[in-house]
Amino acid sequence: DKTGILSSLKLTVIIPINTASADIRRCIRSLLKDPKLDLQIIVAANSEKDKELKKINLIIPRFLCIKVINIHKAGKSNAINKALQLVKNKYVLICDADTEFIPEGLNSCIKRIRSDKTIVAITGIVEPIGNSPLAALQKFEYRRVFRVFRPFWNMYNANLLISGCA
Repeated sequence: DKTGILSSLKLTVIIPINTASADIRRCIRSLLKDPKLDLQIIVAANSEKDKELKKINLIIPRFLCIKVINIHKAGKSNAINKALQLVKNKYVLICDADTEFIPEGLNSCIKRIRSDKTIVAITGIVEPIGNSPLAALQKFEYRRVFRVFRPFWNMYNANLLISGCA
């Protein structure tokens, strides 16, 4: 960015999870690849068992910017609300643990939201991965929704849904 406004973007990412999996590690690693982001990552574990929380703590890479909190099976919404109380930054992203970010993807989203003060939420393009028949069906459905209908409704400022908010 020529103006330098993205050189130190402060962003809080909240990731609610129920169980330890490789997905959370992949998600965090994809976030940490972007050197322009000054991240605060809050993993809101929604686990009732201490054993599961220990697994979660073992699988997550150790960085100062990552904090794991446990909500003890209070539900995803309560886990997110508890994590929101710890936010230190102006911009907040809530994503699932199976989300993987492309390099510069978050920067382009934030650049767009900063360019127009009337924008209050933003989403990227969701692209399922995999080669199974189910993945092929998901790819078709996502392309239909995200590449055809969403741009059409954008022309009329009429998008009623941000990905993940349904």
